[in-house]
Amino acid sequence: MRKGIIISTLLIISALLASCSNTSKEPVKNVVAYDNYSKAPVEAFGSIKCLKSRDIYIGFPAKIEKILIKNGQKVKKGQTIATINMQEYELQKSQKESQYKLADLELQKSEEQLKKLKQIIKVDPYDMEQMSIQLEAMEKEYAELQRELTESKQLLDMGGISQQEYKLAEKSVNQKKIDIEKLKLSISKAQSSVDKQNSDNKEAAKMIENDIEVLKEKARLAKEDLDSYISLLSEEYIKDGTIISDVENGSISELGFKENDQLDGTKKICSIVDLDQLIAEVDVSEEDIKNVKLDAPVKITPIADKSKSFSGKVSFISGDGFTQNGEIVFPVEIEFIDGGGFLLPQLSIDVEISNN
Repeated sequence: MRKGIIISTLLIISALLASCSNTSKEPVKNVVAYDNYSKAPVEAFGSIKCLKSRDIYIGFPAKIEKILIKNGQKVKKGQTIATINMQEYELQKSQKESQYKLADLELQKSEEQLKKLKQIIKVDPYDMEQMSIQLEAMEKEYAELQRELTESKQLLDMGGISQQEYKLAEKSVNQKKIDIEKLKLSISKAQSSVDKQNSDNKEAAKMIENDIEVLKEKARLAKEDLDSYISLLSEEYIKDGTIISDVENGSISELGFKENDQLDGTKKICSIVDLDQLIAEVDVSEEDIKNVKLDAPVKITPIADKSKSFSGKVSFISGDGFTQNGEIVFPVEIEFIDGGGFLLPQLSIDVEISNN
């Protein structure tokens, strides 16, 4: 009986051992053990964002001749994006130059006219001065003749001269007086004429001065318009009838024109994304956000190629959460340390944020 019990026990043990040997064993993958001195990283999902892009506008009428890039194409600084026909620009520039030159010429003519007019306006012109000198001399002669006439009257009373000789002396005095009165009248008329001429000239000068102010403003506005139009070519991305990239390391986006399209200055030609200004943006759950710290090291893995990874650090933690798929999350921005390599905006990524 005892022997039977032992045999039964052995059979049960054998069956159990056989059962255990037939159970399939699944290998354990990616098991990481964290001790008291190491904490699990915060995992999150997000995408690549661009901090800076360059919008390309042409602010003058032109025609696209040839487009040498496509949306999403990477470009380097100085690389040609498109060639443009600038005939319309040159025509309008020539017209604006002519308008400015004409306004400036009108201004110069008016300023020269005013200068000449002011030279005519004099209080004592040369002829008036000569007549005044002549009058002064005649008045001295008249005084001398009057003195001689007085002496002649005394001689006449004493019988020293004849009545006829006295009459001749008296006639000379009277004639000189008449000549003086005539000269005074001529001076008066000349002065009136000069005064009127000066008054007319001054009024004309005032009108020209007012015209000059208007012409100055006209010339200034024409010059500003010309300078402003010329400055449209000052953009670094416009060079010798071509549009080039002025971004060191960029990617084309939002290309909105095709060859032979007319540009009117109101629509954007394209944007150039600055690939040297990329960040990773992820959403961290409310349970994990407390474990995310500024400057914490980050491992960034693009979902498109999980064999590659990049290094970064936390550069911004938003305090303003939002609801996503029924869960509250907080945006976190990550700055690349090694440049991001082949990463492009909008690429999806996984990140591991160090929690140590």
